[in-house]
Amino acid sequence: MSLLLHLLADIVILAVFGIALHVMEVSDWDHGITRNAALAGTMLAVAILWLWRSRRAPSAPPRRYVLALCVVAGLLLGWRSVQSWDKLGAVPLDIAFSTLDSIKAVVREHKDPYAKPIDSRKEAPADAKGFRYYHGYKYLPGMMLVYAPLAVPFEFPGILFTNYLIFLATGLLIYLLAKEAGGRWAVGGGAAEGDARHEARGVSLTSDLRPPTSGLSAAGLRGVILFLSLGIVPLEMFEKGVNDLAPMVPLLFAIFALSRGWMLAAGVAVGFSVGTKLLPGALIALMFLPLARSRWFVLAAGLTIGAVCIPFVTWHPREFVANVLLFNLDRPPDTTSIAYYLPLKWQKPWLYAGGIVILGSLAAWFAKKNKDWRTLAFVGALVVTALLVFGTMVHRNYLLWVIPLWCVLLPWTAYPTRRTADGG
Repeated sequence: MSLLLHLLADIVILAVFGIALHVMEVSDWDHGITRNAALAGTMLAVAILWLWRSRRAPSAPPRRYVLALCVVAGLLLGWRSVQSWDKLGAVPLDIAFSTLDSIKAVVREHKDPYAKPIDSRKEAPADAKGFRYYHGYKYLPGMMLVYAPLAVPFEFPGILFTNYLIFLATGLLIYLLAKEAGGRWAVGGGAAEGDARHEARGVSLTSDLRPPTSGLSAAGLRGVILFLSLGIVPLEMFEKGVNDLAPMVPLLFAIFALSRGWMLAAGVAVGFSVGTKLLPGALIALMFLPLARSRWFVLAAGLTIGAVCIPFVTWHPREFVANVLLFNLDRPPDTTSIAYYLPLKWQKPWLYAGGIVILGSLAAWFAKKNKDWRTLAFVGALVVTALLVFGTMVHRNYLLWVIPLWCVLLPWTAYPTRRTADGG
């Protein structure tokens, strides 16, 4: 495959993906239909590419082109790093305020942030109690564990620098996963040893898509470049101070652990993700249940969630449930959703339709005979997209739930390929 074709593919994918994400970024309040159309359209495009790609193998770019991709990724990382440092003095959104106040409540005041007025809400009166107390912290205790080491001594700059570290970890995991998915699409890597390693661990891999054991990966670099090129990620992480990549890092690591056959590590990672933020981790966790040795996954995930959450659940159980679960169930549709624009009588059927799509996708995954981690990542992106499109709100930070998965999937579904020996 010629160097020119690889360059053309990179330009087209970067342009189309970038435009789609820019539309989602700028179509904020009062433009929910536009945002959701772009979101669903992007997922549809990934699905079409997935089906087209299923019987085709990657075409390796020339070595000098892979090295050029490495330079581009390095330049983008430097640019985003400078951006992050420039924003260390910024005043973030209420999301960061509530996390910082909750950490202070626990560490300095020894009070329960789920029973303390951390996040005043009009959905419930100020004197509400128990299951109607919606004024406490809205995330799970793992979120405080993530941010506390730097937030306690440095407050807001500590939260933003933690976001920078989370940003780096996300990029690294995208590289590793896209490299694994890209198979022999690498420079200096051999596949024979990796084939035996993965087959011994029961990880399903097609003959043309086995991961290399070493070498610089074009697929991995392309995933990183896609991630670093998006303006929405640094905007949300460095300027707004959102925390939505915090639960995505352990989720991505869990998928990577699955690709290596590390079910115990995958369980710990998914458990910590759910113990940080209920969604999207709870949906992805279900997809691990039908896999081989899933009992170890369930055990590790359950113990991790318990270790993170039980101290706060037992402190004020009703207030904990109210803020973490019931508050989200009570929230009406807003102008970032499609449901908001539907007649009232069609809003619930629209939500039910989303449930059907999610359950249907999960049922197809459970019924699939030869399960592999790449299909899990694809179905995971599909169910998270359905959760957003058919949900009551699609705030801009929620898009960070699916962007990393797209950056893993696109490098090996959308780039130059060759036909495999058995057709395609």
